[in-house]
Amino acid sequence: MKMIKWLTACVLLMTGAAFAQSPTRICIPTGVGNGCITIGDGIVAGTTPLPVAAITLTPTTVTVIQPTATNLNGTEANSAAILSAVQGAVPAGTNTIGAVNIAPRVSGGLTVYTVNLVAGDNHAVVKNGAGQLYHISAFNNNAAANYLRLYNLGTGFNGCNSATGLVWSSIIPGATTGAGFIVSDISAGVAFSTGISICVTGAFGSTDTTSALTNTTINIGYN
Repeated sequence: MKMIKWLTACVLLMTGAAFAQSPTRICIPTGVGNGCITIGDGIVAGTTPLPVAAITLTPTTVTVIQPTATNLNGTEANSAAILSAVQGAVPAGTNTIGAVNIAPRVSGGLTVYTVNLVAGDNHAVVKNGAGQLYHISAFNNNAAANYLRLYNLGTGFNGCNSATGLVWSSIIPGATTGAGFIVSDISAGVAFSTGISICVTGAFGSTDTTSALTNTTINIGYN
């Protein structure tokens, strides 16, 4: 849109009352002659009209820029796209949104390995393949202790006489009325890149193979 404004200022009548005593020369760029007039010469105060030449200003073109997606910086133009992206990111259904508490679920929990010890080294592959360990609990109903070891090994793990892949060692305290330990809520998890394997023996040492005492239960929570 263009607007062309022509301004023609014509001073038709001025009285000389204010200028009779002191003539004043004023120059205005009119485009006609030198654009100078003398105010006050030969004027009778309060009665003499003062003619002044018409003043014509050069036409000025003003361009008004219409709002577009570009000059709006995308704020309004992209609002529909932003809304669509947000709506698309929120999955449909009965999802919990904005909750700061732990929402109960019926799937997706930890896998639990549980074992009641036998007389031996109790070696076993808990998971073949990469995994994360989040929970261990062990309960011993003997007077003497047993010893738990975890390895970053999968298929092919067949004994506890090597420290290869050893990741975790712990004692399972004994008591005739029941003793043991619980390590739960390992929030970051313990990483096993190859697999999760276990040994439980009856003596201390990273390569011990002494038979463990029975009447001991172990639970391991993993993903």
